[in-house]
Formats: sequence, C-alpha cells, structure tokens
Amino acid sequence: MSYRISIRLRYFENLKIDTQYKKIMKLTKIQPLLAKRENPFRADRELDVRGLVCPLPILRTKKALSEMSTGQVIKIVATDPGSVIDFQVFAEQTANDLLSFTESVDEFIFYLKKR
Repeated sequence: MSYRISIRLRYFENLKIDTQYKKIMKLTKIQPLLAKRENPFRADRELDVRGLVCPLPILRTKKALSEMSTGQVIKIVATDPGSVIDFQVFAEQTANDLLSFTESVDEFIFYLKKR
C-alpha cells in the first residue's frame, strides 16, 4: 500500500516540476525574438561559466556578486540548459533582479542586478 502511495507522490512531484519547466519554456519562446535586438543593459562585470554544470555556475555567480556593489549588473554566459531554471530560482531566493535572459545557439545569457 505504501509503495503505491510513494509512486503516486513521485509522479505528482515530477508533474509539478514539469509544469514549472513548461512555464519557463513558454517564456523562453519569445526570447529568440528579443535576442535579435541589442541588450539595453550595460554590464559592469562579465562572467563566463560555459562548460560548467550545476551548481558551479550559481556558485561562481554568487562569488562574483559578493565582490560587487549594490546596483551593479553582471552578465553571465552559460551553456548548461539547467541554468535557465537555476538562475531564476537563484534570483528569487537572493532578491537579486534577473533583468534579462536570452538564448542563442548553444548559450544562455543572463543579466543580474545586485540588490
């Protein structure tokens, strides 16, 4: 009996995660259109985390943000597809502003403003 319940709980947990991912993917469908325009944000610092996978892009961003002052903008270039969700959650948890997210061929570009 408890085995069936645990399977159902796992199914609903996965469903919740998939639902969040679909919402994010709906938002990112407009991003290639925005990528054609130049980004209006001026980055005070640029961080290249290409080739790194979770949690390293977030950890490097956290370290870079700690060295910056309030109101400065950092541009992060990543290749990990999981970084899309990671940076949105990171921005919410740390109260930093995720100003922009664009997706090019094999890269994801984020602009974060330090609180």
